[in-house]
Amino acid sequence: MKGKSLQTTLYQAVHGSKLSVDELADAIGVGPSSLYRAVLEGDSGCKFDVQWLLPLMQATGDFRALDLLCHRANSLRVKMPRVKRWKRMDPEASHALLKVFTALIGLLLEYFDSPDSEKLEDLEAKIHEMVSDLLALRKALEGFDQMELMDE
Repeated sequence: MKGKSLQTTLYQAVHGSKLSVDELADAIGVGPSSLYRAVLEGDSGCKFDVQWLLPLMQATGDFRALDLLCHRANSLRVKMPRVKRWKRMDPEASHALLKVFTALIGLLLEYFDSPDSEKLEDLEAKIHEMVSDLLALRKALEGFDQMELMDE
């Protein structure tokens, strides 16, 4: 992601999409020429409106622009997983939650103690996966009383 501009990322999203520029422009609600000029590098006379970003990402399925913005803000993007909520409390739920949380804390400690840059990339991927797992469990457990979880 180093050195890549947001403009380049947007250009790649538009021109690498399975949809045509006309179809993308229609999905975003702008004219095709405006969209085409807005993603060109340099001064094209048209700026990419931030309100177009979410509809563009949803239409193309390309979230690299958001990843780039998160990277520049020293943040991490985690997609909320789709999960079924439990209708009744499963005794394994609290154990699974604690297991994932404990593993995540272990990975974070390892990450901050590791001087090896190659290892850091691997740890970042594992941390990202664990955060997704934690969010899935959190979502599945929404609505349960915390004391109900601890009684199991």
